[in-house]
Amino acid sequence: MFVQWFTVGGRNLTRGVVLKNSRILILVVMLASTLIAAVPAQAETSPATVTFYGGGYGHAVGMSQYGANAMAADGKSPLDIVRFYYGDSTSIQDHSSLAAYTSPHPVASFNPNVWVGLRRDVTKLTFSVPSVANGGGTVGICQLNDGQGGCPRQDAVPGPGETWTLVRLNGTLTKCRFSRVAPNPMSFDVGDCSASLSWGGVGQSQYLTIDDTDTDYRFGTLRIRQGITQRQSGDFHVSLDVPIEEYLLGLREVPLSWNEAALQAQVITGRTYALEKFARYYDADSSPLNGYLTTETTTPLRMSACACHIYDSTYDQNYRGMDNEQLNPGAPYEAWVAAVSSTASDVVAYGTPAALIQAFYSSSTGGFTENSEHVFVSPLPYLKSVGDPWSQTPANPKASWTITVPVETVRKAINFGTSFDTITDIQLQNGAPNAQMTVTGTKDGVVKVMTDVSIGKRYGKLGILSPSVSGIAFNPYGGESPYAFTDISDSVHWENINKIAELRITLGCNPPDNTKFCPLAPVTRGQMAAFLTRALGLVNRAPNPFVDDDDSPFQADIEKMAAAGITVGCNPPDFDRFCPDRPVTRAQMAAFLVRAYGFVDRSPDPFSDDDGSIFEADIERLAAAGVTLGCNPPANDLYCPDSSVLRQHMASFLVRAINYNGGG
Repeated sequence: MFVQWFTVGGRNLTRGVVLKNSRILILVVMLASTLIAAVPAQAETSPATVTFYGGGYGHAVGMSQYGANAMAADGKSPLDIVRFYYGDSTSIQDHSSLAAYTSPHPVASFNPNVWVGLRRDVTKLTFSVPSVANGGGTVGICQLNDGQGGCPRQDAVPGPGETWTLVRLNGTLTKCRFSRVAPNPMSFDVGDCSASLSWGGVGQSQYLTIDDTDTDYRFGTLRIRQGITQRQSGDFHVSLDVPIEEYLLGLREVPLSWNEAALQAQVITGRTYALEKFARYYDADSSPLNGYLTTETTTPLRMSACACHIYDSTYDQNYRGMDNEQLNPGAPYEAWVAAVSSTASDVVAYGTPAALIQAFYSSSTGGFTENSEHVFVSPLPYLKSVGDPWSQTPANPKASWTITVPVETVRKAINFGTSFDTITDIQLQNGAPNAQMTVTGTKDGVVKVMTDVSIGKRYGKLGILSPSVSGIAFNPYGGESPYAFTDISDSVHWENINKIAELRITLGCNPPDNTKFCPLAPVTRGQMAAFLTRALGLVNRAPNPFVDDDDSPFQADIEKMAAAGITVGCNPPDFDRFCPDRPVTRAQMAAFLVRAYGFVDRSPDPFSDDDGSIFEADIERLAAAGVTLGCNPPANDLYCPDSSVLRQHMASFLVRAINYNGGG
């Protein structure tokens, strides 16, 4: 979950306005179909397309972040906001007093610790200690079976200005070694891949930096753990064991300039979301947290998945350590701190006995929230559809949108493409909430009609921004030309190039005309920053983190990428350069996309040519998400990690990533 406050394109004025009334909608779509049928036969050379008219960004279940801010601007309180989106039967209570959780359950205590998954299935962790001038001190290391006796280790003590690694040893599955990389490189005795790093005490460093994203963490203890799967694969997980109130200080979900009540509502829902996940995976019989420090007999799947209660990405909530205080110094960060402290321990509760709710939220809706079962799986009494005029605030750049996709995208989104061989017509059966389509086509040469096809269940795969669809136009002949640029007709990636052009992720390659895309040109790191910044809608900028991009037209995009933790630079260990003119390799692109979109699951070694690559884990996550298919069709058993990414490849990478994530 992550609010987006950017525009990915606007309403297509030549296609008409968004349709609100379903009866009018059916009539207009039928009329449109009749008119389309009268198009001369020669237009059939163009591929069919489907245009969706809708609004909002994200899954539209629960609270709308833009709606909450509009309510706050209108004088509504956090309780007003909570009850509007989650129902009048919910309440805001202190989590330590909730009847569903009694001592010794940690939810019944003040400020319990949650485990936040920072890295999954890695074989190397690089971390740095700040200099003395920047608050550096020592860092304590505890490692199981390191032969050093008690904790912390006395032989391996990271100090100010030092960079260290923890690496799983080649030829082993469960043994790891700590090493000082700089200055004065030195390796230390081997122990298990089960360790902890602590800081923040007397004489210790004030924060710790994880280098691959250059993210600083002021609070918590770093935990390195292996689940059953990792003890077989040789990977390990990295989690931050942090008190819930300190965790909230690093939550980056909305602009900190928003209204006070909106910030407070975001804190309350963020706290509720995290603690509900914590309560779900906590086991009172395995102290202290699901046996993370000892065994994993109760929930081995969660231990193997992440050794965490909650992920640090938008898969759950966007947690970025010290980014809030570093990138929003002064009044904005102080406002966020005040929102956290003024709502300390407050959560959204429901039921008898009162328990935490699953506090889903998204950026905005198209005028209605959705029932949970219409987007996810289970119906929940506090996640029911409500009319949401607040999301239609003029401040919301996605209050309405028009998106056209190839009909093939729709075909593949319905039961993985198994229901139809071809699609000949699509009608909107009813608009949001719970928007549904009627799809007509053929299967094995027989005409087939499917009704009640849910849009909410597959909106991401459809390539649209939310389930809030209010109109559909099916065009069996497409437009006058199927190609967004004059030089892509020979590219097998042309449909994805069209898609990123439609989403305004690319403008072309020959300004000011921008009639060409240059599909075979390699993508530079600077251009890649622009592509990803537009695709993700990044806004905040890091304060000039690199010395070599001042003359680059992509400097702003590069700084936004750095602020989002997607890039740390190109020259370890200094990481003060970005190399904007250097081509991006396919392996590097895998890492960028995994960080950007938070892919977690890995395919079991789908390619034979990436075993020696430091990006192998990222490549396997990309394959599991369907973002990459390989580089040598039809076998596709190679990835070509060292080959440059061409602009046409970048288009397909981005579209598949966007479709997989579904915009929410």
